[in-house]
Amino acid sequence: MSRKIGVWIPHGEVWDAFRRFVEKKWGKKHSMMGMELENALILYMERYAEEHTHTQKMSGRSERGVRAAEHVHRGGEDVHNDISYASMKPQKPHYSRRRLEEAKMRLEEKGMWEAIHNGGFVHMNAVKRVIREVVGYDKRTIDKYFNLLCEVYALTTDEKGKVIPSPW
Repeated sequence: MSRKIGVWIPHGEVWDAFRRFVEKKWGKKHSMMGMELENALILYMERYAEEHTHTQKMSGRSERGVRAAEHVHRGGEDVHNDISYASMKPQKPHYSRRRLEEAKMRLEEKGMWEAIHNGGFVHMNAVKRVIREVVGYDKRTIDKYFNLLCEVYALTTDEKGKVIPSPW
């Protein structure tokens, strides 16, 4: 049975790296994030099930939870024998390199690209407006192309939303 979870992660960059990993592997995040997170949790539990650090004996309830984690089953079958995951192949990325290049060209035409690389102030929303001219009005698509633009051309944003060349 599926379950929606919500947690706070102390180091947000770990979650960002995991999201990029899933998108790179599958070409999309939708429906794959949960599957990959579940796989990561199963691997973690298998790896560290024997490394119990509590100095006291666990209560019966907690002990059952650890035993359940050690023997994760879905419908009576071991997860690793579940061919539904094994048969899924990574998909091509869901973006157009041509559109990404067109967005970059429009930024160059408007002088924003030069301003970004010469210390001028270009807010991320201004860049997203230019991207919107190329990819349309869907917020998720605009955000995806903004993130791709930043990743491919080594850009990032500061705390004020200014787009700057990435220091790394």
